[in-house]
Amino acid sequence: MALSRSSRDMELHSTLEAMVARRREVMPQDPIQFVRRYDGAANRELVGLLAAFLAYGRVASILGGLETLLRPWGDDPAGAVRDGMHLDDDWARGFQYRWTTRSHLVALLDSIRDVWAEEGSLGQALATSVNEAGGVSETGLTAWTTRLREGAAARAGDSRALRFLISDPGGASAAKRLRLYLRWMIRPDDGVDLGLWSSLLPAADLVIPLDTHWARLAPRLGWTRRRTANAAMARDITGVLSRACPEDPLRYDFPICHFGIEGGCPTRLTWQDCVPCPLRPVCASGRRRVAAARRRGST
Repeated sequence: MALSRSSRDMELHSTLEAMVARRREVMPQDPIQFVRRYDGAANRELVGLLAAFLAYGRVASILGGLETLLRPWGDDPAGAVRDGMHLDDDWARGFQYRWTTRSHLVALLDSIRDVWAEEGSLGQALATSVNEAGGVSETGLTAWTTRLREGAAARAGDSRALRFLISDPGGASAAKRLRLYLRWMIRPDDGVDLGLWSSLLPAADLVIPLDTHWARLAPRLGWTRRRTANAAMARDITGVLSRACPEDPLRYDFPICHFGIEGGCPTRLTWQDCVPCPLRPVCASGRRRVAAARRRGST
């Protein structure tokens, strides 16, 4: 007898809650641990944006780049930016992380400083854009990112590298780094995410920051039929997570993503990998693989 939808959703909820319970408080190789070094909302808002926007490539390289940028500013990077210390020629001299250069970052920091002066915080500026659009939709997010990008482009010139750094969530791209930043800022403080903007914007409207691990896991789980890691796939996955926790679907992003990072559900998957998998109760592929092995007498 097939399970009713409510029973399936209850099983989904219990399985994903078990994933939350398994996770460590903060993964040592996740950029969010860098943001949590700093006290104060303005510092975390700023460092979080830099950490998320530079979150492409190897985690060790990302963290090394952040060390280079932030070390000269001590324990108050927001104060340093407000005082214009990023304009000092000695700050991050010669810095380049892949195609992001010092000039891009100086322009972005100048744009952030302008937004701070006008709105008080990046979060308040986002809330203004989102409320005008009627929700955390691509329209509101695009207005916010366009404001940052245009402010930066006025200083450094428009370029493909700058548009990559400050991505547009209104296109086909999943805008993973922007979505990651929003998760950090908006979700409640749970030892991983920070909750700085939880009073400004609803966690229910967040979309998964789709990375390569999710793009591998989700089709196997049966949570999307898509094979291209884009905005549509991200919405499919978020829709499934919303069935388990409508008010906070990204509650499950960190533990599931890190399950993939740590080697869970490997690229070359066998039924032996599926047997102990904590996601097997809600995984279409895993259930099929184990059932087939049992029919063959392999288990």
